[in-house]
Amino acid sequence: MASDVTRVSTTMASGVARANAIMASGITRVSTTMASGVARASAIMASGIARASATMASDVTRASATMASDVAR
Repeated sequence: MASDVTRVSTTMASGVARANAIMASGITRVSTTMASGVARASAIMASGIARASATMASDVTRASATMASDVAR
């Protein structure tokens, strides 16, 4: 009986260890995926902001040139 109890305990401990390892591995995977998604979103936002800034700068330059040309006239 003692040997059966030991066997059951060992099997249970091994099962718990396996379950913990699977959970830890799943959590790591989710964290990595989230981090990668956040990095992607940040890059997309940064690229959008850079584009908007370039467009604004170009519009301001155009407006200034038009104003300068009107003043010259």
